[in-house]
Amino acid sequence: MKICPMTEADCEKTALLMKECFSAPWSLEGLKEMFHTRGYCSFLAKEGEEVIGYVGMKIVLDEA
Repeated sequence: MKICPMTEADCEKTALLMKECFSAPWSLEGLKEMFHTRGYCSFLAKEGEEVIGYVGMKIVLDEA
C-alpha cells in the first residue's frame, strides 16, 4: 500500500469508492472541481492502481 497525493486523473476511481462507502457521495464533477478551487488537499491510499482509501481537507486561514 502507498499513500500519495490525489490527482485529477484519480477522480473516477475515487468516485467509485465513494459510491460504495456513502449514501450521498460527492459527484465526479464535485471531485474534479477540487482541483480548480484554492485550498483543497487530498491524498489516496492505493494498492497498485486500486484506490482503497482517501482523505481530503480544505484549508481556510489557519484551519483545515
